[in-house]
Amino acid sequence: MLPSHREVYEEDILFVKQLRELGIGIADAYRVLKKQAGGSPSLGYGLRDVYNKLSQLKDRTFDGGDAHSLIEIFNRYFKYEDNFFSAFVFLFSFLDILQG
Repeated sequence: MLPSHREVYEEDILFVKQLRELGIGIADAYRVLKKQAGGSPSLGYGLRDVYNKLSQLKDRTFDGGDAHSLIEIFNRYFKYEDNFFSAFVFLFSFLDILQG
């Protein structure tokens, strides 16, 4: 199939995630799905598609990591200390003014 026609279904992704939580690898979970469907052509997508879909879902739930934590720390300092200055607070305030 063409890459644009291959779609990993949500229930299959949930199944792979559940198996991942049990310690079963993504490739092994894909093999289970492939066997249930009766082979790779019947499944309609490949292992790479599963990895891509999981990566897309992970990107959607990105929480900012270290950068987000640092911004929260700066916000706390800015809120409770009068002499604390942070350039990003000024930048975000400026962007808010521009947008609206």
